[in-house]
Amino acid sequence: MYSQNALVFLIAAALLAACNGSGGNSAVMPVPFTSFSAVQNGQPVQANGISQTANVASTTSTTLNLVDTANSSAQFTYTGIGTLVPAMTALAFNAPGTNVSWSGATVDCTTLAPLCTASNSSSTGVVVNALNSSLAWNYQSFGYWLVTTSISSTVVGAMSFGSRTPVAGVPIAGSGAYTGRSGGAYVDPNGNLFTFSGTMNSTVDFVGRTILFSSSATQVTAVSGGTLPPSSALTINTSLSYAKGTNQFSGPVTAPGQGAGLSGTLNGSFYGPTAQEIGGTFSLNTTTSREAMVGGFGGKR
Repeated sequence: MYSQNALVFLIAAALLAACNGSGGNSAVMPVPFTSFSAVQNGQPVQANGISQTANVASTTSTTLNLVDTANSSAQFTYTGIGTLVPAMTALAFNAPGTNVSWSGATVDCTTLAPLCTASNSSSTGVVVNALNSSLAWNYQSFGYWLVTTSISSTVVGAMSFGSRTPVAGVPIAGSGAYTGRSGGAYVDPNGNLFTFSGTMNSTVDFVGRTILFSSSATQVTAVSGGTLPPSSALTINTSLSYAKGTNQFSGPVTAPGQGAGLSGTLNGSFYGPTAQEIGGTFSLNTTTSREAMVGGFGGKR
């Protein structure tokens, strides 16, 4: 079991598809996402995304599923646009094996701003409110989730979504320093669940097509008991490269963890007409225990 108030992110699993009918605005067809500045009050918007999930079961390890870059999407509806406190009133995330939604009072964008949290009897989720004045993101956002599929099984995951940069719009000269947020779910070596949120920094060399990436946890919250891990255990530092003629990137990542160390992959994309923003997901685990991390990140320059 896990706390209803836990900081966790958007969620899903095929087993919930039939019992999570709280999406709202079902009679209004969503429009394709182009930018947050184009979103209208009450109009559902659908954005393509990158998703990553993992299965946490009563076994000796946590299984990382395949990253999806082609079939994942987020759908959301806003109210209060044009005021100081624009907020989401409906959320839905769809990815392979995932179809979940919340609406109305189950979505809270004020208590933990700039995060919007959501929950029901089987799941909790968090999405970063891109229109919060402290962020003012325009082309992307991200979220992470946790869902109980049975007494002994949980799915954790993350999604980055938005308007990807056209290949021709990715700069080929200069550099860019991106700052923003990161967050996700962490499973300790004994299988206890936690969520974390923190900061993200990326420096891109558009000439050499390299990316220096770092993510640090500043808040860790227990979901299912256990001792809070030190935030340093969830720190990611890596150097990536990307090919000419692409708007996406991926590469290996590591984190100290609390055992033999965690390793995995980071997958991301440039967002906006000329790579004004950046975002993606990361997933790491170990073969020696159930320890794992699944999270997302986003930022702008």
